[in-house]
Amino acid sequence: MTDRNPYPLLRPYWKGYSREQDKKLVRKLFYGTTIRDERTGRARHQYLPDDSPEEREGRQALCRLLLFYNLSYNHADPEILGALCCALEGRLGRRLVFRNQRERGRQSDWAADFQITLEVMGLECFSGEKTTAAVAKIAEKFDLSRSAVYEAMARDRKRLKS
Repeated sequence: MTDRNPYPLLRPYWKGYSREQDKKLVRKLFYGTTIRDERTGRARHQYLPDDSPEEREGRQALCRLLLFYNLSYNHADPEILGALCCALEGRLGRRLVFRNQRERGRQSDWAADFQITLEVMGLECFSGEKTTAAVAKIAEKFDLSRSAVYEAMARDRKRLKS
C-alpha cells in the first residue's frame, strides 16, 4: 500500500495573486456592488466606472482565472482563451468592453426594484397582509407613491421573465 494521492495535484495559482481575491474582483466586474441610500433606505446598484483602474484590474483577474482553469482542467482551446484575454486587455485590433446597460426611457435600478418586490412579498407572506396594504406600507417606508411601487414590481417581474 502506498501513501500516494490518487488525485492529480492542481497547479499553483499565478505567483503574487490570490485566486479568491481574483474571484471577488471578477464578481465586482460582472455584478457591480449594491449600495444602500442612507436617505431613503433603498438599495442602489453601481457598476465599476468605464475603463477605470478597478475595471482594468477586474479584467486582468478574469484573464488569470480563465487561463488558470484552462491550464488546470483543459476545458477550452488555449488559442481562443488567449485571444479573449488579449481582447479584454485591449491588446488586439478588437477590444471586449463592459458597458452599463441602459433601459429605454428613465433608467431603473434592478437592485432597488428587487428590494421593493422582496419587501412587499415579505409583508404578504409573513405578515399575511393583502397586496394593496403591503404596497401602501412599502410606499410610505421608502417615500414613494403607490404607483411607483407597483411599477418597480412590474419591472422586476419583466426582468425575471426575460
